[in-house]
Amino acid sequence: MATGTVRDEQEQAACIREMLDIYDAAGVDAACVYTFARWDLATTALDDPEHDFDAAGFGVVRVLPPGAAEGPYAELGWEPKAAFRVMAEFGQARKEKAAEAQPCGATSCRTAHSSTCIQPATPTGETSHNALCAHG
Repeated sequence: MATGTVRDEQEQAACIREMLDIYDAAGVDAACVYTFARWDLATTALDDPEHDFDAAGFGVVRVLPPGAAEGPYAELGWEPKAAFRVMAEFGQARKEKAAEAQPCGATSCRTAHSSTCIQPATPTGETSHNALCAHG
């Protein structure tokens, strides 16, 4: 890694947020965003930019040396980057927006729009709204 490399997670996060907003405005239901983790570009030494190979990766989590991770993902060997948090916030906001737009407001729906729901009908004919619903 070149001397003077600076980790800039906000750049990646801003790009992802901008693209998600564009896709959402265009009515896109799903999109693949980069990759989850670049295990081949791990940070091999904390606080050493010359060995922070993850700075060159597009993963949305930072892969850390064994035992270096802290927090809720420590046992997995990674920590969320700013892009991970942007995606989580976007997903939560979209989920809340969809819940507000559902005229039924229930966990199952038998109104005329139920055939447009993304979740398939259960054997009893009910449609789950716990993911995405195309009406609204």
